[in-house]
Amino acid sequence: MHPRLAALGLALITIPAAAQDAETIHRGRLLITETYAHIGPAVADPAMRFAGNNLACANCHMDAGHRSGGLALVGVSAKYPAPQADGSMESLADRINGCMERSMNGRPLPEDGPEMAQIVAYLEMLTRDAGSFGNPAEDPRPLPAAATPPDPGRGASLYASECAGCHAADGSGVRNGQPGDDQGYLHPPLWGRDSFNAAAGMHRLDTLAAFIHANMPLSAIVGAPVLSEQDAWDIAAFIEAQPRPPAPAGQ
Repeated sequence: MHPRLAALGLALITIPAAAQDAETIHRGRLLITETYAHIGPAVADPAMRFAGNNLACANCHMDAGHRSGGLALVGVSAKYPAPQADGSMESLADRINGCMERSMNGRPLPEDGPEMAQIVAYLEMLTRDAGSFGNPAEDPRPLPAAATPPDPGRGASLYASECAGCHAADGSGVRNGQPGDDQGYLHPPLWGRDSFNAAAGMHRLDTLAAFIHANMPLSAIVGAPVLSEQDAWDIAAFIEAQPRPPAPAGQ
């Protein structure tokens, strides 16, 4: 196992040492789990500052992308190229860069660059070995419609009791280090200048509510949620009402 992965306790996926692309896959995984440390806005080399916030891809794609119900990435690469509503085809690189521009509030990775190749190699490994991970669904199962309209006021109270301990009362999260360094977050910000922007998938109420219900708080496991569906809808409505970076132009 790559020594940095072992130090992080991320021994969730075993990559065969004999694989010709093993190091590329390892580096791709690090870009998913430690995005902030390699292409974040505080890295030493300005040319490598592709992400505009200090999040990691794994803040949304939990357990390095293989947690069922946690926006798993298993099998995702097999879905691309994917037809779009306008008749165009979206490549896997296009989809990755969509996340770079929206969830990471940054700029696209060069499609012919090593970072893109590394992320693609990691995603293709997850697809190639999907059977060993139980082939989880890409997204949390959609929630049934809320029994009552999502209530951000009630959500604020629930956020204070259920979420603020990790994500802070002001939604700013808990850093691994200090502002200005490249160490990212122990618990990510949910709104504010260092969070995902208004075009991100997590800014869709239904996506966020389903994610919260399936995964939050961290004691939740697939099939055994802690929060009720209505609680998840209400917390999502509260979070969605908070300020965050605007959507990129044209999105």
